Amino acid sequence: MSNTLEFTLGLDLAQASFDAAIARNGSKPSAWRQLPHAHFDLAPDSPQAVEALRDWMERTAPGGRCLRVIVESTGALSRRVAHALAPHGLAVAIINPRRSKAYGDSLGVRDKSDRIDCAILSLFGLVHEPAPTPLPEGANEQVRELSRLRQRMVEEITAWSNRRSQLTGMAGRAAITKTMKFLGRQVIELDRQVQELIDEDPVLSAQVRALMKIKGIKEVTARTLTAELGDLRQYSRAQLVALAGLFPKQFDSGSSVHRRPRLAKGGGGRLRRVLYMGATSLFRSKGVMRVWIEDHLRNGQEKMAVEVRVMRKLLLVARAVMVNGGHYDPSKIGCAEVFS
Repeated sequence: MSNTLEFTLGLDLAQASFDAAIARNGSKPSAWRQLPHAHFDLAPDSPQAVEALRDWMERTAPGGRCLRVIVESTGALSRRVAHALAPHGLAVAIINPRRSKAYGDSLGVRDKSDRIDCAILSLFGLVHEPAPTPLPEGANEQVRELSRLRQRMVEEITAWSNRRSQLTGMAGRAAITKTMKFLGRQVIELDRQVQELIDEDPVLSAQVRALMKIKGIKEVTARTLTAELGDLRQYSRAQLVALAGLFPKQFDSGSSVHRRPRLAKGGGGRLRRVLYMGATSLFRSKGVMRVWIEDHLRNGQEKMAVEVRVMRKLLLVARAVMVNGGHYDPSKIGCAEVFS
């Protein structure tokens, strides 16, 4: 048995500074106030910050091994920090802030400070042992950024179109039309850049081509799935469903409280949006998937519930296609190994 000191590192991030805390294996959650802590006035994703953090860990836990690093999801910053730490063998788990807050509440923590937050994160990682968050690399990261920017611009065009319909003056309508045309050109340019990045990456380009074979998945959906998730083969079925927030959330208590199941949702809004578009198109299509849909509708399931099942099925079929080397066999749509 190894006697190496093992610990979990919690990081509370800000743009120009961060706090760190260490929870050694065997630390009691009730002792969160006594955990080793340090504050750094450095941008957390900078080389200087990484070097300072490693020096502090070596002084605080000499010869120790960091099992995992826990940070809260803060958009691009948490991903940049994960990328900065990865080359040094520090695996980062990016978690929903609600999980760490709920864990702090369970410990009776009433105050809030950066020092407390990083201590709670380190203990959360020690107790729950979350898996490292897969990180998009190279072209995949750029594709995701450009894909999200494109989506925001499309939403802006829709918002300006709605505003234009409310105006009666020609001058205002003309100004909005000019803005919409400009945004439209930017969307086209972003599409071109995304396509170039995908074409230059053999893994991404192969996945997009393979996913577009699936009925209900067109180019935008294939690119969005690839941009948001990267190589689908790296996930289990359960992980994919969780990332997209496509599992039912039940609320039953005793004999009197029985609410309708709701979608768990979570951070996969972009995935759900494109999968919903694909699912609704399948309701108007013909073929194996349409038969599958009609079977569920005949069994008395509500249309909305079937739509969610189709969204989940599309996602899992996409993964199955990639696991099978890009081969798509429509006859296996109803197989249990594709959809569970």
